[in-house]
Amino acid sequence: MIKLGHEVKLIAPQKVKAYMVGNKNVMRDAEAICEAVGRPHMKFVRVKNETQQG
Repeated sequence: MIKLGHEVKLIAPQKVKAYMVGNKNVMRDAEAICEAVGRPHMKFVRVKNETQQG
């Protein structure tokens, strides 16, 4: 799904958790997401449409 030039990629929380360092807070969550996205073999979750979400 690409709108306005952005490509949406979802990462499963279980995959990001492996990159968490220390206690959970917003800044550390963002750091873990950035670290996970940069990995060459990261598997992403497909975006569901409205009927699949229901």
